[in-house]
Amino acid sequence: MTRGADTVKATLTVKNIGPGLKLSNVSAGINNTIKLKSGDTTLSLLFSDRSLNPPTAKGFKDVVAKLDYKMKEITAHTEFDLATKKYLVGATFSPKGATDGMVQTKLTYSNKDNMMLSAKYFYTKDSWCFEPSYSFPKAKFAFAVNKKIEKDTVRMSYDLSNNNAAAEWNHKPFKTTISSVIVPGKQYSKPSLSISAEKVYEF
Repeated sequence: MTRGADTVKATLTVKNIGPGLKLSNVSAGINNTIKLKSGDTTLSLLFSDRSLNPPTAKGFKDVVAKLDYKMKEITAHTEFDLATKKYLVGATFSPKGATDGMVQTKLTYSNKDNMMLSAKYFYTKDSWCFEPSYSFPKAKFAFAVNKKIEKDTVRMSYDLSNNNAAAEWNHKPFKTTISSVIVPGKQYSKPSLSISAEKVYEF
C-alpha cells in the first residue's frame, strides 16, 4: 500500500541581529516536501518557493530528490540536487530497541564532500535526552541536549567543527531557533533568529 504526505514549511529568518540591522537581513520562504512510501521504500521530492523561478544555467534551485530503503536496522539513502548536481549515497545503522544507550552510525559519500563517517550516542533520562556525536573526518565532537516540557521540546546544541551554538524551542506547529558562532574565550558572531511553521497533509 502506498501512502503519501505533503509537508509545507514557512520560515522567517533574521540574520545578524544587533545594531545596524538592515531590511536585507530579513528573509522569508516556503519549503515543500512530498513523500511517497510503499513498504520499506520512501521517495521524497523537496522544493521551495525559489524553485518556481525560471531555471538558471545551473538548473532549478532548491530541488532535491531522495530515495530511502529500510532493511531492518539499516537504512540506505541516496539523494540528488538538481541545481548543484550534488549526489549523495549512504547508510545509517540504528540498533532496534530503546534509545537508551543506542549508538547510531552514519556513513555517506558525496561527489562534493567525499566520505563522511559519524556516530551519535543517545541517552535518555526521564524527560531529558543527551546526544553527543563525533565526526571522524573532522575529528570533532558535537553535543546536544533535549528537554521535553509537556508538549514542548527545548534543545541546546554546540558543534565544535564550526563553533555553531543553537537554542531551539519546538511548540508544534512552530519552531523557534536562535544561533550564533561562538569561539570560547575569543569571539562570537551576531545571533540569527529563525521562526518556522509546519503543516503536514496526508493523502
